[in-house]
Amino acid sequence: MLAQQPLQLSALRLPSRRAYLMFSHGDVDCVLDFPENSVKGKDGDSYLQSPPLSQYPFYFFTLIESGEPLSSIEEAEGLVVGIPRRHEFYLARFAENLKTIELARSEEQLFKMLQLNRIDAILAALPYMEAYRERLRFHSASPITTAANHLICHDTETNLKLLRFVDTTSADQDGDS
Repeated sequence: MLAQQPLQLSALRLPSRRAYLMFSHGDVDCVLDFPENSVKGKDGDSYLQSPPLSQYPFYFFTLIESGEPLSSIEEAEGLVVGIPRRHEFYLARFAENLKTIELARSEEQLFKMLQLNRIDAILAALPYMEAYRERLRFHSASPITTAANHLICHDTETNLKLLRFVDTTSADQDGDS
């Protein structure tokens, strides 16, 4: 879809923390994120936002050798659960039922904390844990929640053109289904 747009784009695949830092410093124009995390900047500036581009599930992840995967918030009560920083805003409604939450700056840090038994489980979105998937287990039939990715951009004329193109293209694709 984005390859057909009239503007020149360069896509970077970065760890989420680095992507957010680059976005907040103005080094990149847009990030792919869920809007609950990015609707307003620290300085109060509003950002532009695309329509939903994709849905992805959140699961509890545990080490493969730890037994049965967790399939609900109730099963995680009393456990120490790790959550990636910036996701705590979206996950707050679930996290309030958990005994102890440990925030980590990266998925890599969460995985290491799990290996060192500093946490019992990780609550995160599946795409963010993809690099560790073969060493983790999760209950694929029981997502804790789902979220939609949006393109979140700085409020510039160029980015507005990009998001109008994305909006038009996704509306065209919706009509085809």
